[in-house]
Formats: sequence, C-alpha cells, structure tokens
Amino acid sequence: MRDTDVVDVVSTDERDIIDLAARGLEPFLALGRYKYLQAHAPRDVQRHSHLLVLARPLKGGFTFVVDDDVLRVQPGEAIRIPPGVAYQVGDASEPRGELAWIIMSSQAEPAADESDWVLRRAISVLSGTGPRLVWPAGGAARGQLDRLFDLALAPRDWVTDGLLHHAIAESVLSMVQSFRIDHDDPSEITHSSLSKVMAWIDQNIDGPCEVPQLVEISGLSASRFFEVFRAETGTSPKDYLLRRKIASARDLLRVNRDLSISDVAHSLGFSTSQYFATVFRRYYGCSPSEARQIDEADTGGPPAMSG
Repeated sequence: MRDTDVVDVVSTDERDIIDLAARGLEPFLALGRYKYLQAHAPRDVQRHSHLLVLARPLKGGFTFVVDDDVLRVQPGEAIRIPPGVAYQVGDASEPRGELAWIIMSSQAEPAADESDWVLRRAISVLSGTGPRLVWPAGGAARGQLDRLFDLALAPRDWVTDGLLHHAIAESVLSMVQSFRIDHDDPSEITHSSLSKVMAWIDQNIDGPCEVPQLVEISGLSASRFFEVFRAETGTSPKDYLLRRKIASARDLLRVNRDLSISDVAHSLGFSTSQYFATVFRRYYGCSPSEARQIDEADTGGPPAMSG
C-alpha cells in the first residue's frame, strides 16, 4: 500500500490528468478521467493523509475497495474517498469504462472571502468520517466534465484559470448538495421544525407524500417552510422527496427482484410507471429496468428461487 499525498498527474493515451496545483488552483490538485476499452491490472492500494478524492463513473459500473469493503458505483452516483482511508479502483482489475475524478486538499486554510469559506465547508463535509461513501449525485456528470476539460485545455490566461477554478468549485458544491439531500443523518438539519418533517418523511417514504402535508407537519407558514427547507437542504421539498423515493426504489429493485417495475412505482406513490421511469433516469442516468439488469449482471443473475 502506498501512503502518499503526492498526486499522480501523468497522462497516457487512456488517461487525461490536469495538474491543477501547478496552475495555482488550490485547494484543487488534479482533475482526471480515464476511458479504458479493456480491463487493466489494478493499481496499488493508496491512502492519502490530507487529500479528498471524489470520483464519478461516466460509463459502466466500477468497484472500489475501500478499507476492505467492496463498493459498487454506477453512473449517476458518486463516491468520496476521505483522508486516511485506504482504497483501490477495482478488485481483480480496473474495468472497462469511463471514470472521472477530482483530487483536492482537505486541510483547512483561513477563508479569504465568503465564497472560499463555502468551498472549504463543502470539502470538510465530504472529508468526514461517516460510513456513507456512495450516493446518488444526478446524471449531468459528462456535461460538467466536458466543460471542465474544455476550460483546462483552452489557451491559458488568468481568465480561463479563474473560470476553471469556478467550474470545479461548482461541481464540488453540486456533489455536496446531493450528498446532504440524500443524507440520513438528522444532525445535518438544524431547524427543529424541519427535523420533524425529515423524521416523518423517513417513516412514510413508501406512501403518498405531498408538500402540503410537510408544511402542515412543520407548523410553519408555507413561505417560511420553503425558505427554511431550501436553506437547510439546498433544494426544494419536491426535489428532495423525489430523490428519497428514487433512492428507496433503487433498493427495492436490488433486493426484491420479483417485484415488477410497476409494483415498485406504485408502492412509492408514483401515478404511472412511465413517470417513475422518467424520474428514475433523471437521478440515476438509466431506466429502472437497466438498473436491475446491471445489478443482476454484477451478482451473476437473479437469485435462485427457493422451495
């Protein structure tokens, strides 16, 4: 295992890596992507003392071995590797597919201004030691990455470097927003009225759940509820509900393979399976049936029937 905070910035025909530290874009150190047309031998297990790694599959599922736990990450999901954690991409090999990553320093620096403070707080959240390392992060990764590399490969001057730093910060903030939205830890919610709402959602996520109900549970006026909700979660109540329902749907698709797509949709309060599939694709980047096929392929097919 390699214990190092030296970042690999060597590009190859299949790996494009941008040395962000050399361009003075701290706390960001490297931006990378690989596109493998065939599997490669896995790289050494690594552990960084003061670096945070964020990675997102763009094509194909990826296995990460993190402190001996095997984690599967699909397109539409993100994985964070906090400082001090041992990790490796792939178990037997680095698979075919496309993967993108950002490496940044997790060490706190005095905030120069409010925007810098917000970014440092986001990095601190994602560098935390909680057990949840993989989460749904939306399906816009490829477009965001293309924009980052377009800026990185453009003729360099202070304007393009500034735009690149801003675009990477926006990408990281987008990921921390989805991380907090999908977070099960109520300590992330500080407003007492909203804590009641989140507890109610957790207990009733499988049934009909409408925003007016949440307003009533909170005991706040509608305008105040929307204001507090967005301030605490970074999104609207409707988007939060859909994200939570789709996360529950993904679990049902994995565990209860005898359930049809329509059964899963109706069990979570979706009016039609078509609408459910549209929302599912929005957050996971694939249809429910494609997600189930991926999971079956990962486990060697559906589980054998007993009896």
